[in-house]
Amino acid sequence: MATKTVNKLTPIRRGDTKIWEFNFLDEANIAQDITDHIFTIALKEIITDPNAKATILKSVVGGPANNNLDDVLNGKLFFTLMASETAKLSIQTYSIGISQSIPSAPENIIRTLLVDEIQVIPDVAIN
Repeated sequence: MATKTVNKLTPIRRGDTKIWEFNFLDEANIAQDITDHIFTIALKEIITDPNAKATILKSVVGGPANNNLDDVLNGKLFFTLMASETAKLSIQTYSIGISQSIPSAPENIIRTLLVDEIQVIPDVAIN
């Protein structure tokens, strides 16, 4: 299953809501049903740290309970970090990982979708 990230890893502005949109397509560019797939994001200072030490560790299940804009039958998922979550981040570069778990698969398939770095930049006070 190929993954296409619509919004690139632009920096996270501390204290702002950050939304990523993912579209899951197969090799023939046909949308994949991601109903009940579990997606986990981890932001870590050191990529090799266990998830228990992640600064942010958040999972969502593909479906309308996650985001009413999700179209899981057509492979579309929105992953949101709330402003209250990004407000806790330090101004620095973090390692970011996103994984997908398919519990309905015969052996609970887990795949890494993304491993990269992302910068957290200062928030801006508006008076």
